[in-house]
Amino acid sequence: MQRPFRGKSVLVDEYGFSKPEIYVPKAQFWNCQEPTASDAGQWAVVSAGMIEDGHNCLWLLQYPHQPLAGGSMYAFHLPASIPAQGSPDRPPTPAAQRNFGGVPLQGDVRLVFLNTIRDAEQLQPTWDRMQAQFQAMAEARKKKQ
Repeated sequence: MQRPFRGKSVLVDEYGFSKPEIYVPKAQFWNCQEPTASDAGQWAVVSAGMIEDGHNCLWLLQYPHQPLAGGSMYAFHLPASIPAQGSPDRPPTPAAQRNFGGVPLQGDVRLVFLNTIRDAEQLQPTWDRMQAQFQAMAEARKKKQ
């Protein structure tokens, strides 16, 4: 089998909280819902669970891809130009994006945990921010009632 991204950096959107560079050399954390122009033409490895469940990335299926690990992950060759957000065959708008595990926090919750893994000093400030966000959501719900 040809290894298309051997020796190159690869974008990784996994269903989990580990540091992808540990098991994929030159891996870069990636969120398939938020591709940038600099991602164009690269290879991205995305957990099957992130394509439609954890994230909203069905747009990737139109591009060349190969199943990995028995179909639990897929390697996608991204197009030469990343399409703009908004239609079914494009990355989702911010309002249509999904957060891993359905966590109702702002931003990619996996980055929250990765930051605390990389720097333990971030654990308490991260916990404080998360509690404040959950408290604000609870108060907003009370006001709606």
